[in-house]
Amino acid sequence: MADRIVAAVNAQLRLKGFREVNEEADMAVGANLATEEQHEWETYYDGSGWGWGWDGGGWATTKVKTYEVGTITVDLFDARGKKLMWQGVATDEVSSRPQKRTRETDKQIEKMFKKFPLGPDE
Repeated sequence: MADRIVAAVNAQLRLKGFREVNEEADMAVGANLATEEQHEWETYYDGSGWGWGWDGGGWATTKVKTYEVGTITVDLFDARGKKLMWQGVATDEVSSRPQKRTRETDKQIEKMFKKFPLGPDE
């Protein structure tokens, strides 16, 4: 996943007119991915005896949906002064399918960089 994030961020920076260098960089990039398990409860009633009185009967079934939410944070730093210049954050549900996860990661990073300032020549 780390390689996918690096590739997606690098692609967005290239689209903004930046180029990767090995020495004397003006900007440094840091990225972090955090995941958290979330739960959603859905309760269904069978309809028999449901009402506002105490004499109502009936059955309720509650199902729990468990899913992961991922948050990607991309930080761009001034390489010399090490001060934060820009930060982008994207949060979305994480798919269990690797191909979909890659597509969604690329889409979230692309969306994040739409808010990024113009490139170095603009």
